[in-house]
Amino acid sequence: MILEHRIQTMFASLLVFAAMGCATSEPKPAQESKFYKSVAVRRCLQFEKETKVNEAQACWADLLRRLEDSPNFRTKAELSDSDVAKIRQKAGQSQQKAHKMNRELQACFNLPSRPRQQRIDCFEKYLAAHKDELKQSERYEIKNAIASTRAAEKKASGSIEATMEHAGKLLGADLHTEDGGLRVDAVHGGPMAQAQCPAQGMIVLIDDLQVTEMDVAEIISRLEACQEKPVTLTIRHGGLKEVSFHRITCSCGKQASGKRQWRILMPAEACSEEDSPELTLGIEWCYEAAAGMLHVESVCAGSPAAEAGIRPGHEYTHIGDKLILGKSLLQIRALLEQTPIQFVEKGGSLRSPQALDGKLMDKAAKSKCWQAIQDLDKGTNKTPL
Repeated sequence: MILEHRIQTMFASLLVFAAMGCATSEPKPAQESKFYKSVAVRRCLQFEKETKVNEAQACWADLLRRLEDSPNFRTKAELSDSDVAKIRQKAGQSQQKAHKMNRELQACFNLPSRPRQQRIDCFEKYLAAHKDELKQSERYEIKNAIASTRAAEKKASGSIEATMEHAGKLLGADLHTEDGGLRVDAVHGGPMAQAQCPAQGMIVLIDDLQVTEMDVAEIISRLEACQEKPVTLTIRHGGLKEVSFHRITCSCGKQASGKRQWRILMPAEACSEEDSPELTLGIEWCYEAAAGMLHVESVCAGSPAAEAGIRPGHEYTHIGDKLILGKSLLQIRALLEQTPIQFVEKGGSLRSPQALDGKLMDKAAKSKCWQAIQDLDKGTNKTPL
């Protein structure tokens, strides 16, 4: 009995000791965040450290896409919920910064052609403010824009001889200015012929800048720049039932050459349909391809578009800093996938007081919106959209 009692006492003591050991042992450390250890994250952070704004924005956006499109990526990278939230925050901040820079630059391009010094001052101020944030190629493009503007000033003052006829000879075409752009009356060899550009078209964009926003001297200056670097032209044909756009690149001088980048063909006017992506924003619109214009027909009440201040009758020429002219419906739909979305009115002033933050209507709300639009068209809708 005594032995049995001693064994029981010893066993109880061991249990108490074990319990005390469990109570006093150090807790396991929480899993260390992998945010700063991820190779993909470090790459984006390095772009931020080097103040490369556009590269950082593209990097965070790509990382976000990988998280959304590849479910295994998050597990493989061992990223926690807080890590993912931090990546989303970084992506949003980076996108806002890139958009802000792009809007500043677009504002310089949108300044009136005269006085030219105002545009030059704007470019130079932009370069000074963002010299460390721009890639070498971006700085080169802005410096080239400054040089082209200065050359246009000299040609307008008569200190440099230049004519539209000379610019046409370099490109291999007969060119004449009109209200809607620069008419291509004939193509007779040279870079434009090599690029398979048909005659009787209208050059509407030179290096993605609207011809209608330039005076003759600046048009000539930009065309003649083909002797120093390739010039990109977007040329419109048709306009009654169908519109086509040719995008070509031309180099002049000793290394003269021309290449077609792409050609798109679309209806002169295309309006929203039941499965159109703009309906998820609550918008019905018609796209006038020749003018590069989105005309808002209807806006559904309570929709993201209505909350942003978009109203029927608004006419938009830009989505964000991207000009719509010369773009296909597919390209416009791709622009709608970028957030936040900001539409720019014809004439350059913002017409939607708030940017659309990417919130879309669900399938039921979209269907209800479409039905309201149909009822309105039929005259059966008695309430405003």
